[in-house]
Amino acid sequence: MLHKLDFIEEKYEELSKKIADPEIIADNNLFQKLCKEHSSMEPIVLKYREYKDIQKG
Repeated sequence: MLHKLDFIEEKYEELSKKIADPEIIADNNLFQKLCKEHSSMEPIVLKYREYKDIQKG
């Protein structure tokens, strides 16, 4: 389960970098698609990060 959450977090970070890319921003359809995917993952990633912080102590 944690491996899947790690994968989702990595994908989220990758999407964050892509949507900051000027070439992606210029392609409105792709930009909207990536933003939608990014925003759908955000609640999961934020909760997973919160969980990891709690586990650290």
